[in-house]
Amino acid sequence: MAGIDFSDQTVWVTGAGKGIGYATALAFVDAGARVIGFDREFMPADYPFTTEVMDVADAAQVAQVCQRILHNTPRLDVLVNAAGILRMGATDALSVDDWQQTFAVNVGGAFNLFSQTMAQFRRQRGGAIVTVASDAAHTPRIGMSAYGASKSGAEKSGPDRRARAGGLRGTL
Repeated sequence: MAGIDFSDQTVWVTGAGKGIGYATALAFVDAGARVIGFDREFMPADYPFTTEVMDVADAAQVAQVCQRILHNTPRLDVLVNAAGILRMGATDALSVDDWQQTFAVNVGGAFNLFSQTMAQFRRQRGGAIVTVASDAAHTPRIGMSAYGASKSGAEKSGPDRRARAGGLRGTL
C-alpha cells in the first residue's frame, strides 16, 4: 500500500494473529491507520496494533466485542474480513465438523462482522469492507471442496447494492 495514506482512519482486520490477516494489519499500520486486529488467539509478542481476542464464528461474542469497541471508538473506516480456515480432504472424507467449521469461519465470520458493522457504516455514510476471497471459489482444487465452497459463499454474502449505493464500498 505504498503511497496510500490511512492516517486518522480506523481499520479492523480479522484473522490478524497470523498469515494474510497479520500481513494486512501490518500494511495498514505502515500506512498510518489505527488498526484493531481480531483473532481467536495471539502469540505472545509485541504487536504494532491493538489486539482483540474474538472468534468470528461466534455471533454472540462478535456482537459483544463490536458493540464495546464501537461504543469506545465510534468510527470505522475499513473492515477487512481476512479470518479463514482450510480443512483438507475429499468431500466424502471430510467430517461434518470440518465442513461446518469451514463455513462457520469463512462465511459465517464475515456475516457476523457485516451484521455488527453495517449500521455504523450507514451512520457514517461510508466506509469500505474487504473480504479476502480465493480463486478456489471458482477453480476446483483437489482436497479443498469445503474451502472452495465456503469462499464462494463468502463472495456472495457481501454488502448488497443498496448498501454500496449509500457510500459503502465492498471489495473481494
